[in-house]
Amino acid sequence: MPGPLPPDFARTLAQKLRDGQLVLFSGAGLSMQAQARDGSDRRIPSWDGLLQRIAARFGEHMDDYRDEPLGLFDAIIADHGRPAAEQAVRDILCDSDFEPGPTHQTMRQLPWHRVCTINYDTLLEQCLNTAPVTCEQEFDRLRQPPGHQPLLFKLHGSLAGMHTLTAQDYQLWPDTHPRAYRFVEDLLLNRTLVFVGYSLSDPHWKALVPLVHRMLGGRTKQLYALVWRAGERRRQNLLRQYAIEAASLENDAEYEAAFRQIADAHASLRAPRVVAPADPGVFAYDRRQYQQAVQQTYGHADLQGLYHGGAGFSRDDPRAPSMGGGSVRISGLDPKRR
Repeated sequence: MPGPLPPDFARTLAQKLRDGQLVLFSGAGLSMQAQARDGSDRRIPSWDGLLQRIAARFGEHMDDYRDEPLGLFDAIIADHGRPAAEQAVRDILCDSDFEPGPTHQTMRQLPWHRVCTINYDTLLEQCLNTAPVTCEQEFDRLRQPPGHQPLLFKLHGSLAGMHTLTAQDYQLWPDTHPRAYRFVEDLLLNRTLVFVGYSLSDPHWKALVPLVHRMLGGRTKQLYALVWRAGERRRQNLLRQYAIEAASLENDAEYEAAFRQIADAHASLRAPRVVAPADPGVFAYDRRQYQQAVQQTYGHADLQGLYHGGAGFSRDDPRAPSMGGGSVRISGLDPKRR
């Protein structure tokens, strides 16, 4: 079924999902897809909307924080104390009158490796029916056996305790939350992230992207994003500067449609079928990325046997076409060792 995403973009994310590789990184735009329980058209505010309302409550003007929007919280805390600032955020973002909407319900059907968010609201834990990790101590839960490990990570805390709120909090986050930092760094290096629910004007997006770039340490890694109303030029800049391949969402309905499109692509990958020889250009499944990772660990590798035309068959998949002797060869690795 057609959708808002380019077909190759949706197929690539579907392939990542099937391989247990894809991590959802959620922003405020996803929370805005919640429904008001009273049936009205009320919405949870965006971060820009939150800042405007916070400024009005404390007699501030956002024009004074044009260069550093999150500095508004630093100023309020300096004048009124942190409890007052946090309570104002709780009052404005109170989600008791909202419930997950169709977009959330479609999103929950997908087999994410992890779900990360910088939102404080409880919509994702309601939707996923899971207890999130919200602070450093709770990263001990990653020691649990597979199948019992947490799925949802709220990297800036929750409405009950928002430990990362101000511009200074962002700057100090790698040092004050080292386990969370290493966790995200590991996801960046070993999985694939797709950012959903961000606007290019979102102050959190502007702070997050350089942090992600810092975590990668100059290494090339393809990332993906569904960005609110991002024009062609802006998408080109994201790709050129940060290796983020972005697709634009033009209206609220396209959030659910995008997740539905990915779900349909994922279902088609799982459906048993006879596969004709694939055009190598159809699936750009980051084979180069895998090759670089294996080369860094073992030396030179020939990965042509792992995927046939990018279709993503494992070597023991009975549906896979003949590999023609394209087995994996890794220099320096003893084939007798298991």
